[in-house]
Amino acid sequence: MFGGMIRHGRRRALTGAIALISIGMVLSSCVMLRRPPEIDAYLEDRMTAAGIPGMAVGVVQEGELTYEGYFGYADIDAERTVTADTRFMIASVSKTVTASALLLLESRGGIDLDSDISAYLPFDVQNPNHADIPITARMLLTHTSSIIDNWEVVDALYTIDEGGGDSAVSLDRLLRGYLIPGGEYYDPEANFLTRVPGTRHDYSNVGFALIGYLVELITEQPFDEWTDQELFTPLGMDSSAWFLEGLDPVTLATPYSFQEEGPIGLPHYGYATYPDGQLRTTVRDFARFLGEIAAPDGSVLPRATVDEMLRVQDRSTHRSQALAWNYNETESLLVNMHLPRLPAHSGGD
Repeated sequence: MFGGMIRHGRRRALTGAIALISIGMVLSSCVMLRRPPEIDAYLEDRMTAAGIPGMAVGVVQEGELTYEGYFGYADIDAERTVTADTRFMIASVSKTVTASALLLLESRGGIDLDSDISAYLPFDVQNPNHADIPITARMLLTHTSSIIDNWEVVDALYTIDEGGGDSAVSLDRLLRGYLIPGGEYYDPEANFLTRVPGTRHDYSNVGFALIGYLVELITEQPFDEWTDQELFTPLGMDSSAWFLEGLDPVTLATPYSFQEEGPIGLPHYGYATYPDGQLRTTVRDFARFLGEIAAPDGSVLPRATVDEMLRVQDRSTHRSQALAWNYNETESLLVNMHLPRLPAHSGGD
C-alpha cells in the first residue's frame, strides 16, 4: 500500500507527522484473498479518517496483482487524482530493491556477503572503536554493521530547503566523507556504535547507501543505471526510477507535511543516501517486483537467493531480521496473534 505521504527511521522535523507505507506479501499458495464488495469504501473511509490526501493499494496473490485501488489526490491544489500511473516515493520499502540488487550480484559471484567490505572499496571501512573487526555486507543487510545514522548530517542533505530536486552529493562523496577519518561528514561518536560490529541491531539508512555504493563499484556502473538494466527492465518496471531527472512531474504524488492547518505540500525532493529510500514507483510496477520475490522460480532472482534474503539471519541480534526484510514490521500483538509472521518492510518520510 502506497500512502499519499511518503522513510523508515527518518526524523526530519520539517515534515511533521510521518505517514507509513507498509508492504507485506503472502508466499503460501494455499492462502486465497477475497475482495469484499465494500473494500473500496472501507479503504477510502480509513484514508479520509487518517487525513491522507491520496493513496494507491495493491494486493499480489500467487505472483499476480489481484486487487488495485486508487483513492484521493496525488496533488490537492491541482485536483489531480491518484491513478494507476501515479508514482509514489516508497521510502524505506526501497531497501528491499537495494538488497535484491546486491544479492543478485552475490548470486553471480560478484561479492561474498561475509567478507570484509573494504576489499571491494577504494578505502577501508572500520568502526573506530573496533578497528580490528571487519564489517561485512551481511551486517549492512541486517542493520548490524555498527554504522549508524548521524541525523545532523543525514537530514541536512535533504534538498527540501533549496526547493527540492535530486541531491548533488554523490554516493562516493557522501561515504568517503562519512566513513573516512577527517572526512567532511565524519564523526567517530555520531556515525558509529560503541558495540562490536555484528552484535547489535541498529537500523541504518547510511548502511543501505553503502550497499548501493558497493553495487556501483563492483559493476562499474551508477547504482541507478545498473538496477534499471538488471532489475527494472527485465521485470517490466518501466515506471520505476531512483531520480527525479527525466520524470514528468504530473506523474508524481506530491509529498505532504501534516500541520495543524492541514496537509502542506512539499517540493519533490531528494537526498544523498538515495538507495535507502528514494525509489519512485507505481503499484503495478512494484507488484512485478513482489511477484518476482514470491515466484517459485523467478525470471531474474534465483530462488535460492530469495530464500536466503527472506531467512531470519541471527536471532541473537534480532529475532525477526532477514536480509532487509523483517518479520515483525507491524509490531502489533493482535495481528501477530491471528496471522502468520510474513516478510515485510515499512517506510516513512
